[in-house]
Amino acid sequence: MTATDPRPSPLVPSETDLTSIPSMLVDVRRALNSELMTECDPGSAFFAIVLFYESWHQRPAASIPSSDTALCKLAGFGRDQASWQRVAGVAMRGWVLCSDGRYYHPVVA
Repeated sequence: MTATDPRPSPLVPSETDLTSIPSMLVDVRRALNSELMTECDPGSAFFAIVLFYESWHQRPAASIPSSDTALCKLAGFGRDQASWQRVAGVAMRGWVLCSDGRYYHPVVA
């Protein structure tokens, strides 16, 4: 965060690259008891999980782009912006837009 940019700094270093690591540990109990799983529409929550997984192999890891077009495609909607917008509120729950212009999820980071 700077005086000119109120967004927080990225949650991981910019060189963080996990593309050679095919799997990630998941705290199953935390995931199953999360607000995402207990309070959100299951169909929308699915796309939140897709973004968690996609962020693992983004660069930097634990981040996703901020472009609606890129998010739509990354979540699996291709070019169907209307469908993406219907689930985006839940799918983007917890993501933080940082000063590098990318979203980061604190749990994944």
